[in-house]
This record gives sequence, C-alpha cells and structure tokens, in this order.
Amino acid sequence: MMPRMIRLSAIVVILLAMAPKPLRSQSETPQPVPTAPLVVFIEESRQLDMASVTVTGPNGVSELAAIFQRLGARTAFARLREPLPEDVSVIVLVRPRRPIPVDYLARIWTRVEQGASLLLAFDPSGHVRASPETPTGGLARLLALEYGTPLFAGMLIQPWFTRDSISRLETSFLPALPYPVSNPVNAPLVAYDLPIMTWGARHVGAELFGVDSAAFPLAYANVAFAETNARALNPANTDPLELNYGADAVGRLTIGAIGENRRTNTRVVLLGDGEMLMNGFGLAFTSTAQGQVPLYPGNRVLAQQIAAWLLKIPPENALPLPAGFTWVAVDGERNDWDDSRNPPTAQGESTVNVMALRIQQARAFRNDSYLYAMIETVATPNADVQVEFGLDSRGSGSADVFVVANRSGVYLRGGDDSLTPLRDAAFAVGSVIEVRIPLRAAGLSSAIPQICLTTAIPLAFPTPPDCMTARIPVPNSNERDPAELHVQDGEGLMLTTRTNDIANVRSAPSTNANVVVGLRNGRMLRAIGRNSAGDWVQVENARYTGWISRLVFNANGDVMTLPVVEGT
Repeated sequence: MMPRMIRLSAIVVILLAMAPKPLRSQSETPQPVPTAPLVVFIEESRQLDMASVTVTGPNGVSELAAIFQRLGARTAFARLREPLPEDVSVIVLVRPRRPIPVDYLARIWTRVEQGASLLLAFDPSGHVRASPETPTGGLARLLALEYGTPLFAGMLIQPWFTRDSISRLETSFLPALPYPVSNPVNAPLVAYDLPIMTWGARHVGAELFGVDSAAFPLAYANVAFAETNARALNPANTDPLELNYGADAVGRLTIGAIGENRRTNTRVVLLGDGEMLMNGFGLAFTSTAQGQVPLYPGNRVLAQQIAAWLLKIPPENALPLPAGFTWVAVDGERNDWDDSRNPPTAQGESTVNVMALRIQQARAFRNDSYLYAMIETVATPNADVQVEFGLDSRGSGSADVFVVANRSGVYLRGGDDSLTPLRDAAFAVGSVIEVRIPLRAAGLSSAIPQICLTTAIPLAFPTPPDCMTARIPVPNSNERDPAELHVQDGEGLMLTTRTNDIANVRSAPSTNANVVVGLRNGRMLRAIGRNSAGDWVQVENARYTGWISRLVFNANGDVMTLPVVEGT
C-alpha cells in the first residue's frame, strides 16, 4: 500500500508544480475581490458523467446550488481540464459515474491544500452501471488520510431486496436514519426524527480522531449486508445477491460523514449516495393545497445544513427550516410550543398529592399526520410517568381508542388490556411530558375526552391516577408533518407512489372499494401485508391505512415476502 500511496503523492506534487498560473497583462486593471464565497460545481459530463448543476431536471443539482445561493454564496461550474478558480471556497462533485483521473484529482487537491472544502457524493460501484471512485482510488485514499472519512465498497442490501428491484433507481430506495449522536450538520434531523431518502447507497467511515483530523457520522442504516460484488448488482450477470463473510460489511453502516482537517482548516462532507442531493430525488418538491413543498423534508434540511457548515456559517445564521411544516421536537421540553397557537387547558380540583404526577395543565393540536400533546405537572414529572389517553377516533364525543405512553414506548390498549406497539408514535419526559400519536389511531376529533397520569412502575404507596377534569381541545394547525413515516431500525419493505396524477389508496384490495386517500407521486408508505395474488398491498402512513394497486407504486423489494392478510 505504501509504495502506491507514495507514487500517487509524487504524481500529485508534480502536477501541482506544473499547473499553469493565471496571466495578467500589465495594462489590466485589478478587479475588486468579491466578498461572497465561491462554490464551484465540477462539470465534466463526458469524463465523469456526474450530476450537472446546469440541468434543472430530475438528474441535475440546480436545487443544491440554489441552497448555497440562499446562504449568500456565488455558484459556478468549472471543468477539471484546467485549474479551478483560486478563490474557490467549496468544491462540489455529486454522483460521478466514472473514476476521477489523477490529473483531475491534482487540480481538486491543489485548491484543497489552499483552503477549499469539499462536498462529495458517490454511488456504489456496479449500481445502475456506475463505476465511480473505489476504496483504493486516489481520492478515497486522500479522504481517509486527511479527513478520517474512508470510502468503502458495497451497496447496502436488505433481505427483501431483489436483483430486479436494485436494477432501477426508483426501486432501490432505502430510508436512512440520522446518527443518534448529533453534530452541527445532523442536529435538526436528530431533534425532529427525520428520515433521509437514498437511492442505492454505499457506506462510508468516520474516524473520530486523526493526526490532523476529526470526523463524525451523519446518517446510517441497519442492513443485512453491503454487497461488494459489483457483478451481482448488474442484472445482465447471474451472480446472486448474497452475504460473503470477510468481504461484506453487516449491521449498522454509515451512509454520510463529515470531517475537518486542522492543518488546512478545511472541511469535507462525504455521502454514500448521489441521488439524495439531486433535483428529482432527495430535493424534489410535491404539490399541496399550500403550494410546492419539499417531498423529502429530511433531505432538504440535510442539504441546507451541509451547505451552511461547508461555508462556515454559524448555526444561528443558517437557513430556516422549510415553511409549512410542524416543527415540534418530542424531547420533553416546551420550547417548540406556542401559547398563542396552542393555549393550555388548566386542570380542575385534584386529590393527587404526588406533585410529580399531578396535572397542572394540558394542551394538544394536530397537523395532517399526527396528534401532538403536552402535559405539564405541578412539579417536574416523574421519570416513570405513564400517560393514558382516551381518544375519540370517530368524532362521537366519547373515547373509543385507548393509548398508553411511557418511556418504554407508546401502545394501543385492547379490550383485553393487551398492549400493541404503535409505530410512528413517540413519548418523552423532561420538564414536561410530550406525546406524538399518528392520526390513523387518534382520528380527527376536535377534542380529547380523557387524559390521565399514573406511573408505569408501581409506587410503594400507590396513588390514584390524576385525570383531566375537562376535555382537551385539538385544533388543526393546517400544516404538514415533516415525517409522514418515522422510520425505525429494522423497518421492512417500503413503497413509493408512482403516478403522473393521483395514486388511490382504497379501503379494500379492489378498484370498486372506497378511496381512502389520493396521493401524488413519490409519497412513501409502509407495506404491512398483501392479498394472496400479490397485486394489492396493504399500506400505512401516519394518517391512513389502506390498499394500493401494484400498478401505481414502486416497491424496494419483493412484495411476495409480505404476509397475506386473512380473507384476501
């Protein structure tokens, strides 16, 4: 390895020395130096086949350039056949489908040594005929050496993936999760529990301590393995998708990382997927009654955070979170709640004498997907507090759905007192108690009939539950939630709608069944079952449960691996 690295370094040094210097005539008047930082997008379509900033369609990155511009940067594109501008602050290269030649690398690294930061996004080798940078390539070696962000081989594979599903971008999607230890880039993603969509991802590394560097992971996915055999990703070959012990990584694998080099005072963002930053994929928009909004808010927030961090903009000056969404972090604090929008309902007389379990006031609201509730107690809430909701899902005025929430999870309580975990829900206790409940369980009632506090762990001297003496109003915020699905570790097969107009979700697996909701293109759904023929799939998001025809969705795997719903 060392002789090859020495040869690479020698080539880079020679090319740096040979790089032509810009000439200026004696009569030329010096121009004032612009104060706005310059962000350069690499444009070498023939040699690198990368995502182009000049393309405003689905395969371009003009939306990413617009984010940099909103942060006050100038953007431009540049060829690598000649030196990059000397005043470049950030160099961007998204989804090159060919390896980077050494002379091109030299021109990039010239500016890195002079203080330019990098935004790089690489797809897996072999996926949809891509042959990008490999772990043994020159750029990958420099990233590992200088920033502690190695680039690994292999496409992330789940058990339900098939050779057919990974052969197309639109069916090779995989939701990623923000790494739970937050950093300046992924902090909002962690706070609001936002998934990040990828389309054929590879894994990267983040080495916390280096000689001159420090790196941090951004996002991850728990997968069966990372397929390093590029032939297995090509449908023209017969190599199977299978785990090869000793070659393929398994488990929690990092999809994005950030790194800093203290010697050069530069930064790098390395992503294991290019589509997550492209116009028609991660940065796509969708139409709503309120206008155009991000289809994947997690990707939009990630792109904004990446751009601000690379430009070294303080967090308080970063772009605001996208408008039209509910930004309430379920963290046990009241910071995100607005008294003018969500006034509390005070508790009446109570006989409970444990102040940490005695309700002082409660409030709630709903958006298009979830019911949010906050309960304040007379003293700081007991860490083992349990909230019991009686919800009016049918609007009849009385409780018909019962939800139990404590720090072990949020559950639906059955008539036999059985507890079923409620996906997409959340609970947190801190200075207040916060709960998020999906509307497919809570319903659309304008009030909560019952909220009671008790303990999940019996006390030495039991105290009766403290129940609100009044119904809690549930106003509608007329906002979208930034996560129609809160993806969890071990999440199974997912779908996205595929339509030029509206994809109908129906109450039963038949075109004669009632329409539950019509969804526009690209909306993500959790697959929970199928009919016996496999031409209809039962799906859910936070608000709806229903059936969708195989004609109007893309699945990231084999729908026949889903359980058959009884009677279908």
